Amino acid sequence: MDSEGAYESQTGFPLVSGFPATRLTAPRLTGKGQWVDLPPPPMTGTQKETFRANWWDAANRMVLWIWLLIKFLAAKYYDQLRRRGSASRNAARLNELLQNMGPTAVKIGQQLSVRVDLLPAVYCKELEKLLDAAPPFPTAEAIAIIEQETERPLAYHFQAFDPVPIGSASLACVFKAELHDGGPVAIKVRRPDVVKRLTADLKALSLVASTLDLLVQVKLCPIIDEITKMLLDELNFKLEAQHLLYFRRALKHQKRVSVPKVYYHLCTRRLLVLEFVSGVSMLEFLKRADSGDPADRAQLEREGFQCRKLARRLARFFYWELFDGVFFHADPHPGNIIIRPDNRVTFIDFGSCGSLPHKLREALLDFNLAIYQRDLEEATRCLRTMQEPLPALDYDAYQSEMRSMVQKTFLELTNKEANWRERTVSVAFSESIAISRKYGIPLNIELLRYFRMVFLSDTILYRLYPRFNHIKETIAWYDKRRRRINRAMLRKPCDLSKIDLGKLRDTGRNIEHFAKQMKNRFDHAYLDFQRQLSKGAFAAKIAIEFVGRSVSLGVGFVLVRAAAWDVLHRSLSWPPLWEQFTWLASNRAYLLLVVLMAAHGLYRIHGRVQETDEEDEG
Repeated sequence: MDSEGAYESQTGFPLVSGFPATRLTAPRLTGKGQWVDLPPPPMTGTQKETFRANWWDAANRMVLWIWLLIKFLAAKYYDQLRRRGSASRNAARLNELLQNMGPTAVKIGQQLSVRVDLLPAVYCKELEKLLDAAPPFPTAEAIAIIEQETERPLAYHFQAFDPVPIGSASLACVFKAELHDGGPVAIKVRRPDVVKRLTADLKALSLVASTLDLLVQVKLCPIIDEITKMLLDELNFKLEAQHLLYFRRALKHQKRVSVPKVYYHLCTRRLLVLEFVSGVSMLEFLKRADSGDPADRAQLEREGFQCRKLARRLARFFYWELFDGVFFHADPHPGNIIIRPDNRVTFIDFGSCGSLPHKLREALLDFNLAIYQRDLEEATRCLRTMQEPLPALDYDAYQSEMRSMVQKTFLELTNKEANWRERTVSVAFSESIAISRKYGIPLNIELLRYFRMVFLSDTILYRLYPRFNHIKETIAWYDKRRRRINRAMLRKPCDLSKIDLGKLRDTGRNIEHFAKQMKNRFDHAYLDFQRQLSKGAFAAKIAIEFVGRSVSLGVGFVLVRAAAWDVLHRSLSWPPLWEQFTWLASNRAYLLLVVLMAAHGLYRIHGRVQETDEEDEG
């Protein structure tokens, strides 16, 4: 939800006493408990809504953007001429520019606000204001939309209504109300003019992309089309309500992660009513955790918040929704996460959700396993699988760039001394997207949603706990999941009529993983044996060479002595053989040469063994 402030901690509930004209008078009831003079309840959310923009509106938006950009650049350079330019002034001016450009630019700014690995901290801090800084639209219009969507007076469903919105963002405003049973709720109402402005923005972007595709062959149109579908889905609050119902059912046995209750019978395409959740926004939590003051983190610990535990819980939820769930939360920026007592986490705003195909899930999991097992060829294959089907391209050049990128990613992920900004998986995916754009490979919408989810979630996890290790946490989660599936399959007898195909597929994957592990172990054992055998063969070769050279040298010494004996004594009667060996063993020159040859041979053996060990460690 864009209106993140709707769920931040509040002091009390002011609807009961304090706001004038917030206590509503309900219509009269009949003796049968039915409302008087009201038509039957509507079938909410059944009307089909179309999103179209004409070329005139798109042209007007483009002219406005160009004018705003000119003003922004002129003000920036004017500050530089007067030597008043600063990062804080530029960041504030960028914030104002994005707000004036409309909802599409605001959504882009919201995503950039958490990318502290891309933008300076002063820019991120300023862009965070876009999460809940849009001016609210009149409350009278919001009430009119509520009554129009429900086809009932406001008092029919609510006994109290706060006219002051508790959250106001680019797509909607959020109001706090109270049901007749006393339960506090948050009512998310879509802005009346947001559809027209958003569709005009998207049509203008489509026009720009088409022009660039025609002129410089950058192939931006597929990306703009996917972004258009993604943003228009966020305007359908009925779809968001369905996502909330799914996650609430899927997480009903979870005590650490939850989603708010949704009142589905009150939800339409322009209206969402759900349980009001109190707690600490992750946005405020990260501000304290990132302050750089150890006292702030110590204070959080004293208040019962454990950053490491929160990071691990969030990571496990992300793994679960990606690899076990049907859908995943595609917009987990800090404003959409609420921290509650005992380090419990509540997710809100499910307007943007994705669903990964089985092939893509397998590729993502295999990528993490390959990086963990140092199998860079397999990691390259996994990234290539994510981008399939590939168009006609220079495959050798593409494969070479992908391999180089994976090697660089491996060094960054395994470097414990590197800054956390360099150890995020999103770095690899960013470079993968750049390579895809270079070779004209289109990215589908689910992959784009996944990349956005990774960019946001990685930033949160590493800001919470800078020593977080994504690869190790993924492998730990996967091993736990594999053991759980194996136990479940062993507990239940094999009944083909009730077999769980998902568990069967996961069990098959576990068997395949086990087979790969055994193969790797046998391969490593074989390579180790081969290395040891090579070392022994090399040492034996040096020893044989040493013996041969020592014997040859001894024979040479004996022949030289014999020749000298013949010259001196003029006789061919040589001394006995045993006397020759005794003389050779006591000859200092011969012994010195033998020792030097032995030292040289040992040096060669040691050098070969040491060189092989270093290669093994690498």
